[in-house]
Amino acid sequence: QAREPGQHAIESPRLEGRLPDAAAPTGTEERLSARATTLFVKVDKAPLEPVASSLVLRQWLSPPRARVGEPVIRTLTLVMEGGDGSRLSPLPAPPLPAGLSMQPDGEQQQERFVAEGVLRFERQWRQALTAEAAGSYALPAQTLRWFNTRSGRIEEAQLPAQILVFEAGAGEAAAPPPGTQSLYWVAMAILLRAWWRRW
Repeated sequence: QAREPGQHAIESPRLEGRLPDAAAPTGTEERLSARATTLFVKVDKAPLEPVASSLVLRQWLSPPRARVGEPVIRTLTLVMEGGDGSRLSPLPAPPLPAGLSMQPDGEQQQERFVAEGVLRFERQWRQALTAEAAGSYALPAQTLRWFNTRSGRIEEAQLPAQILVFEAGAGEAAAPPPGTQSLYWVAMAILLRAWWRRW
């Protein structure tokens, strides 16, 4: 395993021994010394992007619709095979539309060997999304650049844009308009005064 990029020479150990000489008198031996050709290994600089043979990025929302004040849980899942999960940085948060806020809601990861000894790394992020007012909010699309060891090229895993719908809360719909309660008490006072005078 190389510690730095560049051209590295791998030399063979020297083999030394003695070979009995059949043509010479008994007990005579010929000394031997040999070494294999030196091998050169070229090691490229590691890219900044995650390196893997396959990488998949997914997301889902639960629930897809919510009321104002209730969170929508967005779960992001990244599955990577043939790569080093320790070099994987968290997915950057997308720019959020006005009125929408996001809070981290936990993270977990695991590594395991699958068929034919392939190492699979899986990481999940959870985010709680809440809205200040009812309406539709657009989460922009996201891309993650990674280096594909099969093709030898930089590729992109994409998450499509999502629309979040928040409905008005039950308390907001049932709330009386401002001033209604004070008008109620004024009407009650007038009725009580009229009833008192009549009595």
